[in-house]
Amino acid sequence: MGVGERAEWKDQVVLLVGGDEVGEAIEARLRNVGAQVVTTVGSSDLINATDIAELVEAIVQQYGKIDVLVHAWECFEASPAIDMPWEKWKTLVQTNVKSKFLFAKEAGRHMLAAGHGNIVLLTSIAGLVASPGAAAFAASQGAVQQVTRTLGVEWARRGIRVNAVASSLPEGSFNQERMVEVAPLGRLPKPDELVDTVLYLASDASQMVTGQIIAVDGGYVTQ
Repeated sequence: MGVGERAEWKDQVVLLVGGDEVGEAIEARLRNVGAQVVTTVGSSDLINATDIAELVEAIVQQYGKIDVLVHAWECFEASPAIDMPWEKWKTLVQTNVKSKFLFAKEAGRHMLAAGHGNIVLLTSIAGLVASPGAAAFAASQGAVQQVTRTLGVEWARRGIRVNAVASSLPEGSFNQERMVEVAPLGRLPKPDELVDTVLYLASDASQMVTGQIIAVDGGYVTQ
């Protein structure tokens, strides 16, 4: 089936962790193709293992299942490495990694019991290339991408696929202008331009794709 065919998405329950423009764009498209979307707003306050487990369990109790998890939220702070206090570094890294890992773990628990499911984590190319002024954020993104690869392999034989979409650095990054200059396509993606890749990875169209980090960045990481 194609990425946007309504027949495929009918009766699919999607847990979306969002809270920004990208999350809103993903939610709108998923609803448009007929998916049942349960949205929770990502937050630095929502990284407790018990809270996330209870939230996911409540969704399963209400809707009967979770077919797809899309985690599209992360926190970001730009700072030269020398100026970033250790506590801020630790908080940023832990928040991003814990949020994505714990949601993947708890949603994955139910998917494994059902024998099928898709997980798509939105990350940044900061995990793939050097990102001056964003050392803590880059560290968190590299960790999330390794979690993606590992879970993709660990759960592959049990019917679960795990992939990530790596987009450009968030607004406010020190090297945004340089990224635009260097990117072969001459610009960085808009939030709604990430959606097709997310839906592709969450759909049967990508049934032979797992453990992959797909960069949607105007070609920046190729340079």
